[in-house]
Amino acid sequence: MFVCIFPRDIDPDTMLDLEKSGMRRFMEKYFNEIANSSPAHQRSFFKYLYQQFLSLAQSTFLKKQFLEADKKSMQWKHEITKSVIEMANILCYHQYNHIKLNVEEIEQKIESTGEEEFYLCEKWHNSKECCFLVNQDRESISVLISNKKKVSQKQLDEFQKLGFHLLDWQKDLTERELALQVLNIVCFISNMKEPESQTEKEKRLRLLFRILGIQNQRIMKDCEEKKVETAEGLHDQIVNKLCNDEELSNYVLTFDNILKMIAIFMKIQTNTPVILMGETGCGKTSLIKFLGH
Repeated sequence: MFVCIFPRDIDPDTMLDLEKSGMRRFMEKYFNEIANSSPAHQRSFFKYLYQQFLSLAQSTFLKKQFLEADKKSMQWKHEITKSVIEMANILCYHQYNHIKLNVEEIEQKIESTGEEEFYLCEKWHNSKECCFLVNQDRESISVLISNKKKVSQKQLDEFQKLGFHLLDWQKDLTERELALQVLNIVCFISNMKEPESQTEKEKRLRLLFRILGIQNQRIMKDCEEKKVETAEGLHDQIVNKLCNDEELSNYVLTFDNILKMIAIFMKIQTNTPVILMGETGCGKTSLIKFLGH
């Protein structure tokens, strides 16, 4: 007689809602910080978890039947689950309750003017652990690491084998600094326009499509309004627009900017109001225009 030790995947659409008292006990037991936060933050927190866990449960890579073929899959599922919960805490709680005021703001007893570093980026830059994002395409996982050199080669090989997408902040920073040095030399010699790797930009755009779950079987709103027929998928249309448009092509798609776009998109998906703050000229308008397309 054979017994299946792997239970079936839970269908979230068939699960019953908890009553108010049961939900309160659940939060106090597993998410104590969230239990003491505002109802708006609680709603945002659990909506974000639902989106991420639904994609995780439906991911081919992490389905229960795959565990029989790859025993390490359970370990990855645990690590990703833990990371998703931490990310939800950052987006829906810490980001609002751990704002660092500068000296002037403290002296004048005023709210933050938004000049401090975006909390999620700060967390990513300084974290010694990998942070996982469940991409909304339900096919892949993204990994945020502060420095690739601090991750063991064995783990990097595992990421590559599993097809995880790496976002290495230190590598991105180094490449930007190098590009700036080259730009200064080129501009000094020939007064040329800023050189930009459109191939790298396109690669990052297509990763962003995966993370946000942008469907390819559609057409851009611009083409729809102008009744322009196109054989291209939506992804190619967006890439062409953002890489070739006179205004938008100059936007630098750093990993920091990608992370900000992800945070904004996820908050909108959870019906959470988003307010962008920052000093004049920091790139708020450009970021929103880019994300809007």
